[in-house]
Amino acid sequence: MTKQKIRITNKDTDEELEFITLANLVLQEKFIDKTIKLLGSIGSKVFSGGAKSLIYEMLLKMREEGEPIDPQTVKIRLRKEKIPVSVFDLLFNLTTESEEIPWIFMEKYLKELKNLATKRGRKGEAEKYLMAINNGKDPVKAKEELDQGIADIEAKTEKIKVGM
Repeated sequence: MTKQKIRITNKDTDEELEFITLANLVLQEKFIDKTIKLLGSIGSKVFSGGAKSLIYEMLLKMREEGEPIDPQTVKIRLRKEKIPVSVFDLLFNLTTESEEIPWIFMEKYLKELKNLATKRGRKGEAEKYLMAINNGKDPVKAKEELDQGIADIEAKTEKIKVGM
């Protein structure tokens, strides 16, 4: 078992953080309820990429159904869900090679994932603005739409923070 080391300056931080978080949710079922509470309504949106979001949603569904969450059970369920092999392999390499991390680190990782998700949302809104300008839309109207989109993202983030 190796210690988890996250380099916050690493370009692939969000990818690494997501996999370590998912692996530890598989290894430590006790963290799922705290994770649900911390992430609130944005839940699976903090995970970039469809497969990782599906894994998170599947873990929540297993929890609701009262199914045990351990590497073997999750592995069987993931095969049924047809999760891409590359994602599947990386996740299960982490569950066998990783050391279980304490909740304080999980909480830190989850908060960082929420921040990264918010940044992705803002970037998406900015890209819409640029596309609107490139398509001949009035820049003032496009800017208003951008500001409204970012305000909506920030309002959702604030609601989640207040709910914690």
